[in-house]
Amino acid sequence: AMGADLRKDIPKYAIYRDGVLDKEVNDATDYWPEESVSFLIGCSFSYDGALTAAGIPLRSVEQKKNVPMFRTSLECRPAGALRGNMVGGYIDQVLIIVVPQPVSSTSLISQFIAFCPLPRKVVSMKPIRAMDIAKEVEITSKFPHAHGAPVCVGCSEAIGIEDVTKPDWGEAVDIAADELPVFHACGVTPQAILMDCKVPFAITHSAGHMFVTDLPSDFVV
Repeated sequence: AMGADLRKDIPKYAIYRDGVLDKEVNDATDYWPEESVSFLIGCSFSYDGALTAAGIPLRSVEQKKNVPMFRTSLECRPAGALRGNMVGGYIDQVLIIVVPQPVSSTSLISQFIAFCPLPRKVVSMKPIRAMDIAKEVEITSKFPHAHGAPVCVGCSEAIGIEDVTKPDWGEAVDIAADELPVFHACGVTPQAILMDCKVPFAITHSAGHMFVTDLPSDFVV
């Protein structure tokens, strides 16, 4: 997005110090290190329009709630000092990471991307009608830049989630009798990694508060 300013164009930011959430702010300008590296990763909100167009409703939208996101037992591929488990939920998010030291942006991005596309720690969840599961998988698999197809369908215990009514981030949503919980990789995974690895300082988006670009949802860089 031309003219965008990552310090203030995201609805809400989370500031971490030594792996602990210090505060959330609507403008991160005063906290932004002079020498820092930042980057964005894809978000599963990108294919919500395609799901809606195909007649697949989004429960979080219907109930006006933030999407539910969960920690999982799925281990991420370690990248240097960064390691941890996948987080999942209904929707994955655009993530901004700011690290306050001169560092190769290519090196830093490779460390985070190493665990984002394949081994995922946090997942988002969306209830999908059983008869629509195949269609949902077909649609989302066409968006690999936005976390792609589900990592798990139905059996939350298989990925270490004991109770789908108690998300670690976001809000619980109703699951109807003819629906199954569908779990996708989630952009909150890097935040969980930051906490697990006690990174000295980082700024990210707050869960559910993403950066909106002017790129078409099916555009791949």
